[in-house]
Amino acid sequence: MVYIGNKLITHTDSGGTAELYEINTVTGTVERTVTITNATNVDWEDITYDDTYINIGDIGNNSGVRKDLKTYRILRSNFETSTSVIAEVITYGYNDQPRIDTGNPQPNNNNFDAEALIAYNKFSRRIG
Repeated sequence: MVYIGNKLITHTDSGGTAELYEINTVTGTVERTVTITNATNVDWEDITYDDTYINIGDIGNNSGVRKDLKTYRILRSNFETSTSVIAEVITYGYNDQPRIDTGNPQPNNNNFDAEALIAYNKFSRRIG
């Protein structure tokens, strides 16, 4: 969750919809839903922001075999004014990760999973 402009914003975890939810901080109810039209929620783990962007990390890789890791970056101004946005997609991978077809899945026991993002100097970084 992030707190931006007196609004609590969150998302669902793996397999959920590609949506962000604005939560009422008093009642806990969803007040607004924003769909990211070009995104898929494979395993969303974290959300962060800076002055310009909101970043969502589709970075979960519990078994260590995913090769489609990415961060979705949306303009805060678009988020604030629309219920449907398009994200910039930033893809990444681990250079030393074994190929999927020869890799040995190791659920929750591998070096190729990240669970958090931070925003620093207008760039998001994953924390694994």
